[in-house]
Amino acid sequence: MAITEEDRKKSQATRTAKMNRKQKLFVKAFTENYACNVSATCKALGINRRLYYKWMDEYPDFKESIEDAREALIDLAETKLQQNIMEGKEASIFFFLKCQAKDRGYYEFVEQKVQVSPFEELMKNLPDEPDGDTTDTTTAKE
Repeated sequence: MAITEEDRKKSQATRTAKMNRKQKLFVKAFTENYACNVSATCKALGINRRLYYKWMDEYPDFKESIEDAREALIDLAETKLQQNIMEGKEASIFFFLKCQAKDRGYYEFVEQKVQVSPFEELMKNLPDEPDGDTTDTTTAKE
């Protein structure tokens, strides 16, 4: 059975009832104003990122609300991608094919060419020291 938007809202309402006021404000801003951007939401509400991560660790209802918000944003992005594909927008079509049709040859690869300079190659072939001659040819004037 698929979860409907109404079921999702009821579940969200139940969870938010268990959160404190700041957590509720955070979830609302996170979902409605800042497109699930943790840094932007923290900055706007004057909340330290460490507090956000503490809430994520210690408050399951808060964490679930944040995860639901992210999933909803991903759903929205997927819907927009599908709309763009249906409208014939090439960038969206290419993106989809590169992600979903690799087995059909739609992928990118990076070709790298490595060249060694002739000077480096020459230096590698020189012996470390001349055969049998270890005297220092640079002498300081006395």
